[in-house]
Amino acid sequence: MANEAVIVEKLGEVKGGGVRYTCADANAISKGTLLWFSDPKTISGAEVKPLNSVAAPAAGIANTAKEASDGQVTLGVDTDGIYDLLHNGGANITAGQLVKLSGQNMIAPITLAVDIVSGLVLGKALEDSDGTAAKTIQVKLVML
Repeated sequence: MANEAVIVEKLGEVKGGGVRYTCADANAISKGTLLWFSDPKTISGAEVKPLNSVAAPAAGIANTAKEASDGQVTLGVDTDGIYDLLHNGGANITAGQLVKLSGQNMIAPITLAVDIVSGLVLGKALEDSDGTAAKTIQVKLVML
């Protein structure tokens, strides 16, 4: 996997706000992978479901690695902290703007209110990105 999130600072009473989710044994998930979830409390890496065609609610960031078919069916997920995340260009991101998952370990700005209501918010940008080229920016996770 590429473009994994990099921890800047874990926050919260339980550092990182760790939550344990169910995952498929067959999936390989790298530490730092941006994750989405589905019912019942099951996560997958952003690369598993193409988010440019089907929106999915953000779950957080994998805080450990998981190898494919290793017998592991749960994974710890960080839901609180500041991370370096990749914005691959496109629409501008302004500091303070909410961001969502966008493909393989990348983010994009929230531009529609329905994205917020649908649970797509991954966090709040702490830096600007003008969208002309790929840029890593700091994001404060905000699980709504």
